[in-house]
Amino acid sequence: MSLRLKFSVLALIVIASSAILVFYTQARPALTQQVAGVDVKQQVVKLHADDKAGHQTDLDIQFQKGESAFQLMNRADTQSDQLAFKFKDFSFGKYLAGVNGVDADEKSEFWEFNVNGNEAQVGVSDYVVQPGDSLAFILTSFK
Repeated sequence: MSLRLKFSVLALIVIASSAILVFYTQARPALTQQVAGVDVKQQVVKLHADDKAGHQTDLDIQFQKGESAFQLMNRADTQSDQLAFKFKDFSFGKYLAGVNGVDADEKSEFWEFNVNGNEAQVGVSDYVVQPGDSLAFILTSFK
């Protein structure tokens, strides 16, 4: 391979790499604008409650970075007439005892806390809300 051909191939690689880098840095801000279909700038979370008796409530609410689910729920309770939460204090954190006037029968039921369709691995006191989260509270019987 001649020196001139090697130089031409190297120049082509540098130009192609530069074009890819420019495209990536230009496209990246657009890619980070949405998380789970929700504009990150809006910082919206969906709250859903289901008491299994046919009463379901949905509410979209803005949240603040670093806010726990408990803090968000308290704000939703005070800022909206759609959701009302009742908590009990325990050594491990807050226990969700009731939603919209429906208290769990502590002998046979509990309000299950779900995040994005999955049972949460931590309680509402410890879960830090993320953009686009869907938080659900479902009255569930012990198995």
